[in-house]
Amino acid sequence: MAAVLLAAGGLTAAAADNRAAHADEASDTVQANVNVASAISLTVHTEAFTLSGPPNTTVTELNAISFTVTTNNAGGYTVGGRSTEAALQPQDPENPDVIPISRLEFRPSGETLWVPMTTSHQVTRNVDGPSAPDGDDFSTDFRVHIPNVRSDSYRTTLIYTAATK
Repeated sequence: MAAVLLAAGGLTAAAADNRAAHADEASDTVQANVNVASAISLTVHTEAFTLSGPPNTTVTELNAISFTVTTNNAGGYTVGGRSTEAALQPQDPENPDVIPISRLEFRPSGETLWVPMTTSHQVTRNVDGPSAPDGDDFSTDFRVHIPNVRSDSYRTTLIYTAATK
């Protein structure tokens, strides 16, 4: 019986050695890259605004347009606007009068210098660096020098554009 126990003890020892054995292993490295593109978004919160008054007056609306710019561009961004037409057009097709677009003026809210609107892109904001994570909020004041024209609703479309530097 001692021989059987000895033999069984030898099998147990051999089995324990097999459990402790390690498999061969090799490793290598891989570099993971994430390319983040420059992005910018512009959200204008104002659909329309109206300046009302009699001829030969100047009418002002503070904070007439509000908008938010969001960008991750380290160089910053600009925001500008332009009119789609050289004059505000009357709603009544029988009315021959127009209001030259230069009579519509704008400025960044809180500033003092008024700039006449044109059909060319004009920078209203110039920001160095990226926006806040939730975007940068701005507003623009508008005023119009109403000429001696017929009573009507005169309109144009303004296009705002945000661009990275």
